Amino acid sequence: MPGRNLKYRLSLILSILGTSILIDQTTKIISERYIPSRTPIVWLWGTIRLQHVKNAGAMLGMGSGLSEGARFLVFVILVSLALSALFFYTLWNRRLRTEYIIAVSLILGGGLSNLIDRLMFHGVVRDFMNVGIGVVRTGIFNVADMLILSGLALILFAEFRRHRTGQEPSDHKQDTDPL
Repeated sequence: MPGRNLKYRLSLILSILGTSILIDQTTKIISERYIPSRTPIVWLWGTIRLQHVKNAGAMLGMGSGLSEGARFLVFVILVSLALSALFFYTLWNRRLRTEYIIAVSLILGGGLSNLIDRLMFHGVVRDFMNVGIGVVRTGIFNVADMLILSGLALILFAEFRRHRTGQEPSDHKQDTDPL
């Protein structure tokens, strides 16, 4: 139900953020301890490969060739500002439907967990998963990346459903709750 009170929205956002960060950081710790960085662990005939990698860039290493100062500006400062803006928009927008709050919270959780990595590990993110068949493969990624993509997929699904049913992403009915 759109327009839920501030306490509900805050508890929903924070519970998803906390769970997301806990799961992502735990899997990264496990990957550092048990997954080698040189020789990948291969499952299901090579469909899943686990290999611990430190990534100075974004997805697929984009931006890894930037200077350290430029990477800090883009991947720490700008990402922090974007995540903060997204958090406050989601928190204060009383008309935002619950599925959008959940989706944005997944994006925030993944983004914040990768930001924690950058702050704790000198500008790099710990990645460890790669999937594919034959030469068709993903880049190496982590759970935070999956959370971000899941949030984006949920938004796309909600938008597709909204267009089919004529719903609005936010319900414009007047809410009696002041927050």
